[in-house]
Amino acid sequence: MFCALGLSVMALFFCTSATAATSDNLFDMMEQLDKSDKQDFQSAIDKANACTRARNFQCSATELARAAKTANSGQDKKILLASQNSLANEQQQVANDQSNGDGVTSFSDGKVVLTLVINGKDFDGIF
Repeated sequence: MFCALGLSVMALFFCTSATAATSDNLFDMMEQLDKSDKQDFQSAIDKANACTRARNFQCSATELARAAKTANSGQDKKILLASQNSLANEQQQVANDQSNGDGVTSFSDGKVVLTLVINGKDFDGIF
């Protein structure tokens, strides 16, 4: 009888240990997924911001959509909103530049593009 009781206690101990190990593995996997999501989010935000600065708005929109899928925290959502606002502001700036018709386009990096029209041909100069 003591032998059977001893085997039962040992079996219970191993089952409990296996369950704890499985829980630890699941926790580790969840942490790795969270870390991967955060890296994916930051990569998409960085690329979206670079695309916005280059006025490649399709690229910006694509990357912001990718970032939105992995924006998990409140801080991520604030960063996403700031990047979306930056895109909208840059798009508005382009629309204003085009509607002014002044032939001058300024970029956030300090460069200026002058467009001259001579005999119906456009000539651009970057300064």
